[in-house]
Amino acid sequence: MRKIDIQEYVDYLQMANKASKTIEVYTPIVASFLQYCNQKPSAVSKKNIIKFILFKEGTRTREQRKGAISHLYKGVLNEAHKMKGIPNPKREQYIPNILSMDEAAKITENIVNLKHHSLINLQYFGALRTSEVLNLKITDIRKDGVIHIRQSKGARDRMVPLPQNTIKLLRKYYSAYKPTEYLFNGQDSLKYSAGSIQKIVKVNCLRNGIHRKIRPHDLRHSRATHLHIKGVGIKFIQELLGHKKITTTEMYLHSNTEILKEQILQYDY
Repeated sequence: MRKIDIQEYVDYLQMANKASKTIEVYTPIVASFLQYCNQKPSAVSKKNIIKFILFKEGTRTREQRKGAISHLYKGVLNEAHKMKGIPNPKREQYIPNILSMDEAAKITENIVNLKHHSLINLQYFGALRTSEVLNLKITDIRKDGVIHIRQSKGARDRMVPLPQNTIKLLRKYYSAYKPTEYLFNGQDSLKYSAGSIQKIVKVNCLRNGIHRKIRPHDLRHSRATHLHIKGVGIKFIQELLGHKKITTTEMYLHSNTEILKEQILQYDY
Protein backbone atom coordinates (compact mmCIF):
# COMPACT_ATOMS: atom_id res chain seq x y z
CA MET A 1 0.00 0.00 0.00
CA ARG A 2 1.36 3.42 -0.87
CA LYS A 3 0.45 7.04 -0.89
CA ILE A 4 0.28 8.93 -4.16
CA ASP A 5 1.09 12.49 -5.01
CA ILE A 6 -1.64 14.31 -6.94
CA GLN A 7 0.94 15.20 -9.61
CA GLU A 8 1.39 11.49 -10.27
CA TYR A 9 -2.31 11.33 -11.11
CA VAL A 10 -2.09 14.38 -13.40
CA ASP A 11 0.92 12.87 -15.17
CA TYR A 12 -1.02 9.65 -15.76
CA LEU A 13 -3.98 11.51 -17.31
CA GLN A 14 -1.62 13.45 -19.57
CA MET A 15 0.11 10.24 -20.66
CA ALA A 16 -3.33 8.75 -21.35
CA ASN A 17 -3.93 11.76 -23.65
CA LYS A 18 -6.97 12.95 -21.74
CA ALA A 19 -8.40 16.31 -22.76
CA SER A 20 -7.23 19.31 -20.72
CA LYS A 21 -10.83 19.90 -19.61
CA THR A 22 -11.04 16.33 -18.30
CA ILE A 23 -7.82 16.78 -16.34
CA GLU A 24 -9.11 20.09 -14.99
CA VAL A 25 -12.31 18.41 -13.73
CA TYR A 26 -10.85 15.10 -12.49
CA THR A 27 -7.83 16.39 -10.58
CA PRO A 28 -9.68 18.27 -7.79
CA ILE A 29 -12.09 15.33 -7.47
CA VAL A 30 -9.23 12.94 -6.73
CA ALA A 31 -7.57 15.46 -4.42
CA SER A 32 -10.86 15.70 -2.53
CA PHE A 33 -11.20 11.91 -2.49
CA LEU A 34 -7.72 11.44 -1.00
CA GLN A 35 -8.54 13.98 1.69
CA TYR A 36 -11.92 12.32 2.33
CA CYS A 37 -10.30 8.90 2.72
CA ASN A 38 -7.70 10.11 5.21
CA GLN A 39 -5.82 6.88 4.57
CA LYS A 40 -3.95 5.14 1.79
CA PRO A 41 -6.34 4.65 -1.18
CA SER A 42 -5.56 0.91 -1.28
CA ALA A 43 -7.13 0.59 2.16
CA VAL A 44 -10.38 2.35 1.25
CA SER A 45 -13.40 0.05 1.14
CA LYS A 46 -15.74 -0.17 -1.84
CA LYS A 47 -18.50 1.04 0.48
CA ASN A 48 -16.65 4.29 1.15
CA ILE A 49 -15.85 4.78 -2.54
CA ILE A 50 -19.59 4.58 -3.30
CA LYS A 51 -20.41 6.94 -0.44
CA PHE A 52 -17.95 9.49 -1.85
CA ILE A 53 -19.48 9.22 -5.35
CA LEU A 54 -23.00 9.66 -3.96
CA PHE A 55 -22.06 12.58 -1.72
CA LYS A 56 -22.82 15.05 -4.51
CA GLU A 57 -26.19 15.17 -6.20
CA GLY A 58 -26.63 15.19 -9.96
CA THR A 59 -25.92 12.32 -12.32
CA ARG A 60 -23.32 14.24 -14.29
CA THR A 61 -21.33 15.06 -11.15
CA ARG A 62 -21.50 11.46 -9.98
CA GLU A 63 -20.35 10.26 -13.39
CA GLN A 64 -17.35 12.58 -13.15
CA ARG A 65 -16.54 11.36 -9.65
CA LYS A 66 -16.66 7.73 -10.68
CA GLY A 67 -14.59 8.41 -13.80
CA ALA A 68 -11.92 10.29 -11.85
CA ILE A 69 -11.61 7.61 -9.16
CA SER A 70 -11.61 4.81 -11.76
CA HIS A 71 -8.53 6.33 -13.38
CA LEU A 72 -6.88 6.51 -9.97
CA TYR A 73 -7.38 2.82 -9.19
CA LYS A 74 -7.07 1.37 -12.68
CA GLY A 75 -4.30 3.55 -14.07
CA VAL A 76 -2.19 4.81 -11.18
CA LEU A 77 -2.57 2.14 -8.49
CA ASN A 78 -3.21 -0.88 -10.76
CA GLU A 79 -6.08 -1.95 -8.52
CA ALA A 80 -8.94 -2.18 -11.00
CA HIS A 81 -10.74 -4.66 -8.73
CA LYS A 82 -11.62 -1.78 -6.40
CA MET A 83 -14.06 -0.40 -9.00
CA LYS A 84 -15.50 -3.77 -10.04
CA GLY A 85 -19.22 -3.98 -9.41
CA ILE A 86 -19.71 -0.23 -8.89
CA PRO A 87 -22.47 0.68 -11.39
CA ASN A 88 -22.40 3.70 -13.63
CA PRO A 89 -24.80 6.44 -12.47
CA LYS A 90 -27.81 6.39 -14.77
CA ARG A 91 -28.07 9.75 -16.47
CA GLU A 92 -31.46 11.39 -16.71
CA GLN A 93 -32.73 11.51 -20.29
CA TYR A 94 -32.49 15.13 -21.36
CA ILE A 95 -34.78 16.13 -24.21
CA PRO A 96 -33.26 19.18 -25.90
CA ASN A 97 -35.34 22.16 -26.90
CA ILE A 98 -34.78 22.44 -30.63
CA LEU A 99 -35.19 25.88 -32.12
CA SER A 100 -37.09 26.28 -35.36
CA MET A 101 -35.04 27.75 -38.20
CA ASP A 102 -36.91 31.02 -37.79
CA GLU A 103 -36.13 31.12 -34.05
CA ALA A 104 -32.48 30.30 -34.70
CA ALA A 105 -32.26 33.16 -37.20
CA LYS A 106 -33.73 35.56 -34.64
CA ILE A 107 -31.42 34.76 -31.74
CA THR A 108 -28.28 34.61 -33.89
CA GLU A 109 -28.97 37.89 -35.69
CA ASN A 110 -31.10 40.15 -33.48
CA ILE A 111 -28.35 40.97 -30.98
CA VAL A 112 -27.16 44.56 -30.58
CA ASN A 113 -23.96 43.83 -28.60
CA LEU A 114 -21.27 42.90 -31.14
CA LYS A 115 -19.41 40.55 -28.80
CA HIS A 116 -22.59 38.69 -27.83
CA HIS A 117 -23.70 38.60 -31.46
CA SER A 118 -20.39 37.10 -32.58
CA LEU A 119 -20.32 34.53 -29.79
CA ILE A 120 -23.85 33.18 -30.27
CA ASN A 121 -23.59 33.26 -34.06
CA LEU A 122 -20.35 31.25 -33.86
CA GLN A 123 -21.74 28.70 -31.41
CA TYR A 124 -24.80 28.02 -33.57
CA PHE A 125 -23.24 28.01 -37.04
CA GLY A 126 -20.15 26.13 -35.86
CA ALA A 127 -22.32 23.68 -33.85
CA LEU A 128 -19.83 24.11 -31.04
CA ARG A 129 -19.88 22.98 -27.44
CA THR A 130 -19.70 25.84 -24.94
CA SER A 131 -16.25 24.68 -23.79
CA GLU A 132 -15.05 24.84 -27.41
CA VAL A 133 -16.22 28.43 -27.75
CA LEU A 134 -14.54 29.40 -24.48
CA ASN A 135 -11.22 27.70 -25.34
CA LEU A 136 -10.99 29.02 -28.91
CA LYS A 137 -7.84 31.06 -29.46
CA ILE A 138 -7.03 33.65 -32.11
CA THR A 139 -4.44 31.27 -33.58
CA ASP A 140 -7.12 28.59 -34.04
CA ILE A 141 -8.88 30.63 -36.75
CA ARG A 142 -7.46 30.22 -40.24
CA LYS A 143 -7.58 32.91 -42.90
CA ASP A 144 -10.01 30.84 -44.98
CA GLY A 145 -12.53 30.89 -42.11
CA VAL A 146 -11.98 27.32 -40.95
CA ILE A 147 -11.50 26.99 -37.19
CA HIS A 148 -9.32 24.41 -35.51
CA ILE A 149 -10.99 22.85 -32.46
CA ARG A 150 -8.21 21.43 -30.31
CA GLN A 151 -8.34 18.65 -27.74
CA SER A 152 -12.08 18.75 -27.23
CA LYS A 153 -14.21 15.95 -25.79
CA GLY A 154 -12.37 12.66 -26.10
CA ALA A 155 -9.10 14.56 -26.68
CA ARG A 156 -9.93 14.87 -30.39
CA ASP A 157 -9.12 17.71 -32.80
CA ARG A 158 -11.31 18.68 -35.74
CA MET A 159 -11.64 21.39 -38.38
CA VAL A 160 -14.93 23.32 -38.59
CA PRO A 161 -15.80 25.43 -41.67
CA LEU A 162 -17.90 28.54 -41.02
CA PRO A 163 -20.39 30.36 -43.27
CA GLN A 164 -19.15 33.58 -44.89
CA ASN A 165 -21.52 35.75 -42.84
CA THR A 166 -20.10 34.33 -39.60
CA ILE A 167 -16.54 34.90 -40.84
CA LYS A 168 -17.34 38.54 -41.67
CA LEU A 169 -18.94 39.02 -38.26
CA LEU A 170 -15.90 37.59 -36.47
CA ARG A 171 -13.58 39.89 -38.44
CA LYS A 172 -15.72 42.87 -37.44
CA TYR A 173 -15.63 41.72 -33.81
CA TYR A 174 -11.85 41.26 -33.90
CA SER A 175 -11.30 44.75 -35.30
CA ALA A 176 -13.47 46.27 -32.58
CA TYR A 177 -12.32 44.29 -29.52
CA LYS A 178 -8.80 43.20 -30.52
CA PRO A 179 -8.65 40.11 -28.27
CA THR A 180 -5.15 38.87 -27.52
CA GLU A 181 -5.05 35.14 -26.75
CA TYR A 182 -8.57 33.76 -26.45
CA LEU A 183 -11.15 34.90 -28.99
CA PHE A 184 -13.60 35.82 -26.24
CA ASN A 185 -12.12 37.35 -23.10
CA GLY A 186 -13.95 37.91 -19.82
CA GLN A 187 -13.67 41.00 -17.65
CA ASP A 188 -11.72 39.44 -14.79
CA SER A 189 -10.10 36.46 -16.48
CA LEU A 190 -8.50 35.40 -19.72
CA LYS A 191 -11.53 33.40 -20.82
CA TYR A 192 -15.22 34.15 -20.97
CA SER A 193 -17.38 32.11 -18.58
CA ALA A 194 -19.98 29.45 -19.38
CA GLY A 195 -22.44 31.28 -17.12
CA SER A 196 -22.12 34.43 -19.22
CA ILE A 197 -22.95 32.52 -22.41
CA GLN A 198 -25.96 30.95 -20.72
CA LYS A 199 -27.18 34.40 -19.68
CA ILE A 200 -26.75 35.80 -23.21
CA VAL A 201 -28.81 32.94 -24.67
CA LYS A 202 -31.53 33.35 -22.05
CA VAL A 203 -31.83 37.14 -22.46
CA ASN A 204 -31.90 37.02 -26.25
CA CYS A 205 -34.45 34.22 -26.32
CA LEU A 206 -36.79 36.30 -24.15
CA ARG A 207 -36.21 39.40 -26.29
CA ASN A 208 -37.24 37.43 -29.36
CA GLY A 209 -40.34 35.89 -27.80
CA ILE A 210 -38.87 32.45 -27.16
CA HIS A 211 -40.04 31.44 -23.70
CA ARG A 212 -38.86 27.81 -23.66
CA LYS A 213 -35.76 27.05 -21.64
CA ILE A 214 -32.95 27.05 -24.20
CA ARG A 215 -29.44 26.03 -23.14
CA PRO A 216 -26.36 27.10 -25.12
CA HIS A 217 -25.88 23.41 -25.97
CA ASP A 218 -29.33 23.42 -27.59
CA LEU A 219 -27.85 25.67 -30.31
CA ARG A 220 -25.57 22.76 -31.24
CA HIS A 221 -28.50 20.33 -31.30
CA SER A 222 -30.53 22.79 -33.37
CA ARG A 223 -27.80 23.36 -35.94
CA ALA A 224 -27.36 19.60 -36.44
CA THR A 225 -31.11 19.15 -36.85
CA HIS A 226 -31.42 22.05 -39.31
CA LEU A 227 -28.55 20.75 -41.46
CA HIS A 228 -30.15 17.31 -41.52
CA ILE A 229 -33.49 18.79 -42.59
CA LYS A 230 -31.72 20.65 -45.40
CA GLY A 231 -30.31 17.37 -46.70
CA VAL A 232 -26.79 17.28 -45.28
CA GLY A 233 -25.69 13.66 -44.82
CA ILE A 234 -25.32 12.26 -41.34
CA LYS A 235 -21.63 11.40 -41.89
CA PHE A 236 -20.85 15.07 -42.63
CA ILE A 237 -22.81 16.15 -39.55
CA GLN A 238 -20.88 13.60 -37.50
CA GLU A 239 -17.60 15.19 -38.66
CA LEU A 240 -18.88 18.67 -37.91
CA LEU A 241 -19.91 17.72 -34.38
CA GLY A 242 -16.76 15.70 -33.74
CA HIS A 243 -18.55 12.53 -32.65
CA LYS A 244 -16.58 9.31 -32.55
CA LYS A 245 -19.71 7.17 -33.01
CA ILE A 246 -22.44 7.87 -35.54
CA THR A 247 -25.03 6.67 -32.99
CA THR A 248 -24.18 9.74 -30.91
CA THR A 249 -24.85 11.95 -33.93
CA GLU A 250 -28.20 10.27 -34.49
CA MET A 251 -29.24 11.29 -30.98
CA TYR A 252 -28.67 14.93 -31.99
CA LEU A 253 -30.99 14.81 -34.97
CA HIS A 254 -34.30 15.78 -33.48
CA SER A 255 -37.44 17.22 -34.93
CA ASN A 256 -40.42 18.80 -33.26
CA THR A 257 -43.83 20.12 -34.20
CA GLU A 258 -42.65 23.66 -34.91
CA ILE A 259 -39.85 22.53 -37.24
CA LEU A 260 -42.18 20.13 -39.02
CA LYS A 261 -44.79 22.87 -39.38
CA GLU A 262 -42.19 25.30 -40.72
CA GLN A 263 -40.99 22.85 -43.36
CA ILE A 264 -44.51 21.87 -44.51
CA LEU A 265 -45.67 25.48 -44.81
CA GLN A 266 -42.70 26.26 -47.08
CA TYR A 267 -44.08 23.79 -49.61
CA ASP A 268 -47.67 24.99 -49.32
CA TYR A 269 -46.97 28.24 -51.19
